Amino acid sequence: MTPTFSPRLRSTGSSFSSRVVLPLLCTPLTASTAGRLSACVSASACFCSLYKANYLHESIEKMEKDQIRLKILGDTTALSPAIQGLIDKTDAIAARLPGCFQANVCLNYGGRDEIVRAVNRFTAEHPGEPITEAAMAEYLDTAGIPDPDLIIRTGGEYRISNFLMWESAYSELYFTDVLWPDFSEKDIDEAVAEYRHRDRRFGGVKA
Repeated sequence: MTPTFSPRLRSTGSSFSSRVVLPLLCTPLTASTAGRLSACVSASACFCSLYKANYLHESIEKMEKDQIRLKILGDTTALSPAIQGLIDKTDAIAARLPGCFQANVCLNYGGRDEIVRAVNRFTAEHPGEPITEAAMAEYLDTAGIPDPDLIIRTGGEYRISNFLMWESAYSELYFTDVLWPDFSEKDIDEAVAEYRHRDRRFGGVKA
């Protein structure tokens, strides 16, 4: 059985609102959440086999029903025209959904490749113009999506593996030995609890 990711973030006192990214594998998402959460799933080539037309059709129906804003990140030009068409349809639906849950799925994705593609698109549209950080952000796959506050890496790996290289510049990193199929609500609660104790300075000097 393929695991599902059903984050339920509980807060003490004030409401918790954050953007959490988990580099995971082959994991469909559901929108059972008590807070605002942006999740991002990193998928390897085997995930593409799941993304046949019928799977995307089901995802499109579910995202409308559950108010999930679904965004596909990565170089989609390598995918079939039929799947590219369905991805365009998900983008159109997401644009009109006010949903509080943002689900991002990475297909044929690499962080360095994303940056190269963004620069190439910018220079093609603005030849001779210098690129700024603000302009760069508009040409990334994640344009319009806030940078992640917290990145959770499961499975005992201590690296981000070419994942969201630009967007994770000031993200907090949390590493756990728990394998993704065993990653539970308790585990994500522990990660969020750890995150709450971080002193985020965004490049500033500690007072």
